[in-house]
Amino acid sequence: MESPHPAAKAEFVSYGIQDMELKVTTDANNLLFFSETYYPEGWKAYLDGKEIPIYRVNYLFRAVVVPGGIHRLEMKFEPSGFSLGKNLSLLANVIVIGGLGYFGLDRWLKRRREGRGGEKER
Repeated sequence: MESPHPAAKAEFVSYGIQDMELKVTTDANNLLFFSETYYPEGWKAYLDGKEIPIYRVNYLFRAVVVPGGIHRLEMKFEPSGFSLGKNLSLLANVIVIGGLGYFGLDRWLKRRREGRGGEKER
């Protein structure tokens, strides 16, 4: 097994649960291996802003091919249903909060009218 090329270097710029960014420097095509679980439903890789494929390696892990040069690699967890779920949840919250506000305001106005009516009769 060959050791990594001495001119190849990958530095983490940022690392989070749902995303990571690396600065990758290499003089030829290289396979960049991540000891992170391969999960095709949601993970996307971007090399210099352009989406690239993620490969399953050693059955469990993921890797990307990086061409020679200095590149910015981003890996993001962007499941397809997440955006829809987020927007539906936001809409439901707006409806519930709006409904509570409407009925609360309506009740407050009724009490206020009833209170004024009682004062006029005295």
